[in-house]
Amino acid sequence: MMCRGLTFRAAMLAAVFLPVTGVSHLYAAAAAQAPAAPAGRQLGTIKAIAGSNLTLATDGGAQVSVTVVDGARIVQLAPGSTDLKTAQPITLGDVSVGDRVLMTGKSGDDGSFAAARVIVMKSGAIAEKK
Repeated sequence: MMCRGLTFRAAMLAAVFLPVTGVSHLYAAAAAQAPAAPAGRQLGTIKAIAGSNLTLATDGGAQVSVTVVDGARIVQLAPGSTDLKTAQPITLGDVSVGDRVLMTGKSGDDGSFAAARVIVMKSGAIAEKK
């Protein structure tokens, strides 16, 4: 019985003091923020590379311009592997035309894509696996 009384008292104190201490403004600020660009992913084959800009032919048949952002995580995964723990870190310079990639990041309004993570399967390794 005493426990229930303390819980009720704690809840009442929180209800009274949280708005006074300014916590409620956090909810209003979060609601007022502009929505972020939609997150997404692209899956396909690299068709061209120019610095950090890639042209990707998606599995759906579209051509997408991709910019690999500074600090993006780029890893190589062996064909058939499904565990990212086995992926090896690589650089953008290790990526080649013909490689299969799965990229996660944000889509732009103009159809572009900013990749924050790139998972690569080398075309040569895929050919060997077949």
